[in-house]
Order: sequence, then structure tokens, then C-alpha cells
Amino acid sequence: MNKRNWLGKEQLRYFELYSSGQIKYYESKKNEREYRDSAYIDENTIIQFAKNQIKFASAKKNRQDYVLVAINSKDVK
Repeated sequence: MNKRNWLGKEQLRYFELYSSGQIKYYESKKNEREYRDSAYIDENTIIQFAKNQIKFASAKKNRQDYVLVAINSKDVK
């Protein structure tokens, strides 16, 4: 998926979503052992949900909300 940064630019990132609601993202598929950041997604953190994107709040102070965008329609399930 793409992660939209604070400038509105989309950056390709690799994500892992766990049953606990934790989501981790990596800058590249090669560097899976070192994730860049993690957050939790649940009914309290979701701000906006559409067919091809999700916006959710970060639990960390002074951290922008996360916006994840599907790369293309075949990635949307």
C-alpha cells in the first residue's frame, strides 16, 4: 500500500496487520526485520474509511494521522 506523508505525497510501504490491531510498516520489502513505525487500528482510532483508503489516528503525541491508500483496485479486498 501507499502511505500518504504530511505533504500529501504517496510513498510505497509494506505493512503487516496483526489480529491485535497492531500494524507495522517497513520502507522496503528487503528490510523486513527493521520496521519504521507501528500503530494500532480499532474502532476508536479510525477517522475515515473508503473503498481504497483508510485514515486512522496515531496514539503518539505530536504525530500526524496515518492515511493508507491501495495501490490499485486489485489490492482492495
